[in-house]
Amino acid sequence: MSAQWSQEVDSEGSDTPRSKGSPNNGQNGVRAPSPTLLSPGGERRQFEELARGGAKAKREDVIVKRPPPYRAAEEINVTVTAVSLLECLLADMAKRKVNPVVHLAVAGADDYRISIPSVLRQLAAQCPPDMLLIPTNTLAKLPNELLLTVFSYLPPAETQQCEEVCTRWHRLASTAQAWRNLCVSSWPRFTEIRDHEITRQGTAATPLWWKRAYCAKMKAEKLWFRDQPASKPQVLLSQQNGIHSIQFDDNVLMTGSGNSHEICVWELKADACLEPVTSYRGHQGAVTTLQFDSERVVSGSLDSTIRIWNRRKNTERDSIELTGHRDKVWCLHYANNRLVSGSSDKTILVWDMDKGEYICALRDHRTSISCVRMDGTTVISGSAGNSLRVWDVGNGGVCTAKLRGHEKGVFSVQFDDAKIVSGSLDCTIRVWDRRLDYKSIKVLHAADDEGPDAKAGIICCSYDDTKIVSGGADHVVKVWDMRMWRRVHTWEGHTHWITSMQFDEGKLITGSRDKSVMLWKV
Repeated sequence: MSAQWSQEVDSEGSDTPRSKGSPNNGQNGVRAPSPTLLSPGGERRQFEELARGGAKAKREDVIVKRPPPYRAAEEINVTVTAVSLLECLLADMAKRKVNPVVHLAVAGADDYRISIPSVLRQLAAQCPPDMLLIPTNTLAKLPNELLLTVFSYLPPAETQQCEEVCTRWHRLASTAQAWRNLCVSSWPRFTEIRDHEITRQGTAATPLWWKRAYCAKMKAEKLWFRDQPASKPQVLLSQQNGIHSIQFDDNVLMTGSGNSHEICVWELKADACLEPVTSYRGHQGAVTTLQFDSERVVSGSLDSTIRIWNRRKNTERDSIELTGHRDKVWCLHYANNRLVSGSSDKTILVWDMDKGEYICALRDHRTSISCVRMDGTTVISGSAGNSLRVWDVGNGGVCTAKLRGHEKGVFSVQFDDAKIVSGSLDCTIRVWDRRLDYKSIKVLHAADDEGPDAKAGIICCSYDDTKIVSGGADHVVKVWDMRMWRRVHTWEGHTHWITSMQFDEGKLITGSRDKSVMLWKV
């Protein structure tokens, strides 16, 4: 690093330069940023150059000229670094006394990678006709919160390079918040799950923890979307009387079977072999749905009952039986101490799990409830009558929206703050936008053009930040890329309907009516 740069940074009192790893072009120790073409297609590259330019920009003024009026966005070519434009933006916000972090979070779009370059481009077009002098060393003046936002758009290698610029950047780029921001910008659902994991463990996440989480997730995503097919599925279980439901965590796999009327618990080994651990018996019919955590197991059955089991005392005597449905229980979901269940009696019951009694009944469907999901006070249900309902259980169980679009029964639903993903026997997966009055924004067609099961429907599906995985009556697993909205993989292995599934970063486990449970390693 040149002596000139060191003196200037020290004179501002904001940074202490680090000698190791500083950029050098062999002349004055600082590399000037390259011009930026402000076009819609270059937004990602433009913003990455913004962050890199902060460590490499010259200490001099740059002349910004307003482009000619009424030109198309593709024709705008302003010879100026994105760093300078960001300073324009900050100066504009300073005049209006706007908090820069809040302003950037809501400007133009929900996605930072779209909103920030768009705002910068608009600001460049609004420059006065005369020339405007702007100093380029901007990132050194940014508040820590905004600098962390800039770091969140860089790949891990460049984030590590930022640690070598100066003491302040090293401190910020090495924090757990910097690496968590990287996860949030790419995989918000993944980050939310990891946050819950940290809360459950009661420990603070270290920078190394988030760094490892980010790198492991990036590696897993590349494996999921590689061109090569998945390895041949491994049969974990067979001849299990038909598998209606499964769930697994890091240690165990639980299966709900048909004829045996029990929940079987299996220990997951490192070599993907299973060893029986225990079983939960008490239902008088097939176990159609289950969910568990570290403390309890909750199951629903064709005998119209729901049971809550203590994982430490897995006897029928120590379980709590919930009675209220008048017909078969097909689905359930719980969070904290609230449980929702759906039945062939066309009702959804909301239960207080601590008291063992239901709080309210949700009635509006005209056919059996085939899937249900809950988050906070919001409940979303699907029925055999091809429609979905959105309920507000915090307001007395009011139905707030009816979603129509599927042509046959809806057997799978999941949702988050932004969207709902539903799978139906009409061979389609629909994505609904909760922010646009539940408008159907995407339809994925799972049916093949030929074959005996060309019209086989979707029975189960699950999604994360980048993909949807579905299974159904055509006996195959299909993987969909949510970024390009296209099918990327079709995996064969089962010989009957796939009734349940769950996946994580490295594997997929499916259950089927062919009496088998299969493991798919990506």
